[in-house]
Amino acid sequence: MAKPTLKIIAEQAGVSVTLVSLVLNNKPTRVSEITRQRIFAVAKENNYVPNKLASALKSKRSHILGIVVPYTPFGFFSELIYYVEQSAWARGYSAITINTFNDSQKEFESLRLYQSGLFDGMLIASLSETSEAKGNYQDMLNARFPFVFVDRYAKGISVPIVSSDHFQIAYSMTSQILKKKHPRNILFLNREGQPLNTTLILRREGYRKAMIDAHLMPWEVSFSLRGGEHKADTTLTEVLDNLKEEPEAIFLYSGFYMPYLLKSLDASRFRDCTPEFLTVDGFSVTQDLVVQKGVLDCVANHLLFTIQDTQQIAERAVETLVMQIEKGEKVSVPYIPAMSFWR
Repeated sequence: MAKPTLKIIAEQAGVSVTLVSLVLNNKPTRVSEITRQRIFAVAKENNYVPNKLASALKSKRSHILGIVVPYTPFGFFSELIYYVEQSAWARGYSAITINTFNDSQKEFESLRLYQSGLFDGMLIASLSETSEAKGNYQDMLNARFPFVFVDRYAKGISVPIVSSDHFQIAYSMTSQILKKKHPRNILFLNREGQPLNTTLILRREGYRKAMIDAHLMPWEVSFSLRGGEHKADTTLTEVLDNLKEEPEAIFLYSGFYMPYLLKSLDASRFRDCTPEFLTVDGFSVTQDLVVQKGVLDCVANHLLFTIQDTQQIAERAVETLVMQIEKGEKVSVPYIPAMSFWR
């Protein structure tokens, strides 16, 4: 069977090739609804799929958005991709995700794809603020390539940012737990060995400010993750065992690592203590945590967590990027509110 073409559809529908092209590509044209539906029906009967590449070469638009994120197993970025694709589709765009796996070199190479013509624009959760990354962003600006930062950004690059207020989230959470539980200390845990991103920087600064305002000394310790995000092996147990005093509260900068922390607490010398927990975004309850019911029980009524509005962040990011693509407008986006809960 011959591959369906615009010419074949035009002949079967009894109209011109130009009219078929305009109708199937949703271009404005004067045509009756009966004729329009006949063209669609003939195209469907022939299993016609528009040649997006040819269309993109002609119009210089691919109607594809790139999403560059650091990792996607579950949690915030996994949800973000879902809602970005949903929102992009509603606006007539497809979306392709590029996972950099927390690798600065892979991010550098991924960003260079702006030159390929594959994407009309990019949504970027910036992995770090290296000079190489900033050089990429500056090249993209010079080429007038549309892009928007999501959740994370590079300082000094003048493009829209769609994000929660990470400084205020951390400041508010730390202040809340100090007011409600009155801990003498709060341990801030962050992961080392990864590119330093603005999300971590701002949450740490918010925590520090709240502690200093309460006349308490900030207490910060780093852990490392062995084998990448998919490996449940960290140095957290060793880190906890080496602490000089028992933490009364633990601020884990990302909920992604909460399963690791709970298992490590159970294996450490602090297994019988019940600290307060603070973290941002939810976490996946793994099968081994379900088996270790006592590990989960220690969190009950001792967890303060903040959930970002991932759907609104995604929708505003897509809206902002499409506006930049179609109208050349760069708009400032207010911080997206987040919600805190006790569990």
